[in-house]
Amino acid sequence: MITSHVLRSTPLFGLLACASLCTACTGTEDPEGTASSSDGGTDVPTTTDAPTGSTTDAVTTDAADTSGSSGGSTDASTSSGDGTGESSTGEVVCGDPIELGVFTPSDGNARGFEVVGDTVYLAAESGGLAIVDLSDPAAASEVAIFDLGPGLLVHRIAVSGTTVYAGLRGSGWAAIDVADPSTPALLFHEPDVSGQDVAVADGVLYVADVNGVQVFDVADPSAPLALVEDLVLPGSTQTVSVAGSYAYATGLTAGLSVLDIADPAATVEVTTLDMDGRGYLAVAGDRAYVSASDGVHIVDVADPSAPVELGVFATDRPHGLAADDRLWILGEDTVSVAVPMLQVVDVTDGAMPVSLFEGFDDWAAPAWIEVSEGRLLFSEEDDDALHVLDTCPQ
Repeated sequence: MITSHVLRSTPLFGLLACASLCTACTGTEDPEGTASSSDGGTDVPTTTDAPTGSTTDAVTTDAADTSGSSGGSTDASTSSGDGTGESSTGEVVCGDPIELGVFTPSDGNARGFEVVGDTVYLAAESGGLAIVDLSDPAAASEVAIFDLGPGLLVHRIAVSGTTVYAGLRGSGWAAIDVADPSTPALLFHEPDVSGQDVAVADGVLYVADVNGVQVFDVADPSAPLALVEDLVLPGSTQTVSVAGSYAYATGLTAGLSVLDIADPAATVEVTTLDMDGRGYLAVAGDRAYVSASDGVHIVDVADPSAPVELGVFATDRPHGLAADDRLWILGEDTVSVAVPMLQVVDVTDGAMPVSLFEGFDDWAAPAWIEVSEGRLLFSEEDDDALHVLDTCPQ
């Protein structure tokens, strides 16, 4: 997770200002821990992840005017003339996100993923699992692609150690050994669950199962044990994320469900906030962000047993979500509704979110998104590729 950004207004189009200590600008590591999520699917490092888990990185963007953060200073930046500069307070000013590279799997279609360091574990649907070397985003390379078998479409990803867990969306979930990334091996396949999404933490796997969440002990991923098989949640559960002793889930027709997982074998629903959900979720720090028909709902989960909705960032058709100290939104076009492919939002004041950037409208069918160590990655269905962006270009 990026430790801090200070976002300020500036007369330059589409600039994102971030504090000089932020990892996106300095490359310093987050001193905090990690949270597990699926992108986000995945077992996401706090980066939460993260993940949103689970993580992706030239086009000309459509620039939008940048607004200042709520309550923030409006000191103008001293521009270097190329879209970067330094504010009068000495803060680094970030340019608009720029694309660093694009990766297309050799088989299948890019969908969910998780980033671990410079490696991306990418769900490639009929292609299976693609393992991608991202050490050079401009020349990302495929380490391996692993076909799980006929009819098994890899949709979402979570990673724990040398094991990748794949949600197969209608065909269950699978555990894959990636100790040798060049030769992945199938450890286990559980067909009797829908496998919409997966998240893993502390040797326990949480699987979104349309009707709710199922829980498995995966201390031995080749021989998992079912712990909870009948936890029913409102709506059609699509995404699950884990942070500490709680899991968060959301569905297509429901809001945010909070689950107490202190004892995984006794996982229980604590509460559900009602909203017209669209099935996407991101958790970062004390905030949860939930896509809904009226925009992205911002929820304070400092006390997960009593979540408080702070506000809504109004936008049409929010799809994938990622969060660090900013909120990153992928929008999904329809024939009648055009929305920005990527929006960046200052959520310093959760009750008054401020749009910072809109762009990358060349695409209209996002699949998954994750922000990690100063890079934003998203998969997109129009070109079935993984895109890598620099979140704070200098």
